Amino acid sequence: MLDDFWGPEEWARFDESMKMVFPDREIVEIDDADPIFHAVYDLNDRYQILGQWRSAVGSSTNASRAPHAEWKGIYDDTSA
Repeated sequence: MLDDFWGPEEWARFDESMKMVFPDREIVEIDDADPIFHAVYDLNDRYQILGQWRSAVGSSTNASRAPHAEWKGIYDDTSA
């Protein structure tokens, strides 16, 4: 599980790395109805906890860089 991306450059690096690990698998958006969100608790609302990032001029939240939460995954042959 990963939960910390700081912009498109980091996502591109992660995507490139996962293509080396799973060359025949795509990273896809996980649907709200997917069993993974209902295995122990029903997770019906997507949320995002904003962190802090330090720029050259000080500290600021990443709210302007992360407008919404995205839940993605890589399915295997046994996934729904």
